[in-house]
Amino acid sequence: MTRAGRVREREAQVPEQPSRAAFLDQAFRLGVGLRARHPEQKALCGELIVHRIQGRPSNSIRPVRAVRIHEEGGPEVVLVDRIPEPEPAPGEALVRMHASALNRIDVWIRLGKPSRPKPHTLGADGAGVVEALGPGTEGPAPGTPVVINPGLFCGICEACLRGQQSLCERFAVLGEHVPGTHADYCVVPVRSLHPKPEPLSFAEAAAYPLVFATAWRMLMTRARLVPGEWILVWGAGSGVGSAAVTLASSLGARVIATASRDEGHWRWRASEERTPPSTIAATTCSRLVRELTDGRGADVVYEHVGADTWATSIEALRRGGRLVITGATTGGNPPARLHRIFWKQLDVLGSTMASDSEFRAVTRLFAQGRIRPLVDSVRPLEEVQAAQAAARGRRAERQARAPDRRCLRRCCSSPTARSPATRDPAAGRSCWSRASTAASSRAASRTRPTTAWSYGR
Repeated sequence: MTRAGRVREREAQVPEQPSRAAFLDQAFRLGVGLRARHPEQKALCGELIVHRIQGRPSNSIRPVRAVRIHEEGGPEVVLVDRIPEPEPAPGEALVRMHASALNRIDVWIRLGKPSRPKPHTLGADGAGVVEALGPGTEGPAPGTPVVINPGLFCGICEACLRGQQSLCERFAVLGEHVPGTHADYCVVPVRSLHPKPEPLSFAEAAAYPLVFATAWRMLMTRARLVPGEWILVWGAGSGVGSAAVTLASSLGARVIATASRDEGHWRWRASEERTPPSTIAATTCSRLVRELTDGRGADVVYEHVGADTWATSIEALRRGGRLVITGATTGGNPPARLHRIFWKQLDVLGSTMASDSEFRAVTRLFAQGRIRPLVDSVRPLEEVQAAQAAARGRRAERQARAPDRRCLRRCCSSPTARSPATRDPAAGRSCWSRASTAASSRAASRTRPTTAWSYGR
């Protein structure tokens, strides 16, 4: 006989071992994480890790739902997958999602603009409760209702230490650069969690983070809007546009807003006049702005449409006015019109997302009940394809009929009365006017609100 462990004919001979419990009876969990050897491999390299669950009891691997894309294309590529429950690392928290919102960015990523490593979980906005904290992490206790700041930052670079987190060298957006909120569970840095405003439901809390934080920075920090100033807001039917109307009206600014709905063009003003306006084309918008401002022009133009409205934005501004921009939906290379910019001494200000303090500031407005989002519908997670198709269909219709408007996200504020519409049969367009006092927060626009997801099993 050979001794145990001796190799004979390429076969290891080992003593008989006592029987062991089956694998499925062990408390194991499957986790998937990116561990790249070099930074350039992060988007390509994945490592499968099997480890024991620590901190929370579990007898099996628990699959959870996540809205993911495995390829780029139409709404049909958006799938509800079953994936292992994610686990927070040090400095992170696991949030059990109660609601998340559909944003324009979710549609762009599905279309590959920009393209992301697949599979990818969508969703930038969300609200839920803390389920667990990563090892050695201090933060909100499990069970705490939270809303998530979708802007992710390192917290240690020069910009972050100055409190300008949106200028962080490693700045990222939840759902664009990392897995997002359209899932039963989401892992986020603890510093991205904020107390959910008590007056808001989870669906309402999921409706405001991305667009309201962006609008706050554009208006308050970059454009330095003050009460009594005139502001022209493009695309008031979109998320960032309707948020701008809400915040500017709350501040006491005089708002001129343009938008479109269904087959037409609608416009409403947050001014003291209650006379419905006549229907106009986008190309004549600068003339109307001058009429409303006694020939002076707008103090601020809120731009996120891009090429289709750029020239009009320049003309609509007064001398020394400010143009603040955060998007270029219709194209990023409009005619520069440099001669008009330097002759009128205009300030052109870029803006992206918001700092942590700016996010806290806009959250306080909701906590104080000064503004409130309006949720159009709450859908189960399984209806994500239908919601994406509807959003894309509305946007295509707008591009065909009113190229200065587009709205994928349907968001915004508390409902108020609207005056009857006027219609131009030749142009096939209708306009809406809204009346309010300039200083009233109730002058916030009523637009298409958010579609939120529910996560009940």
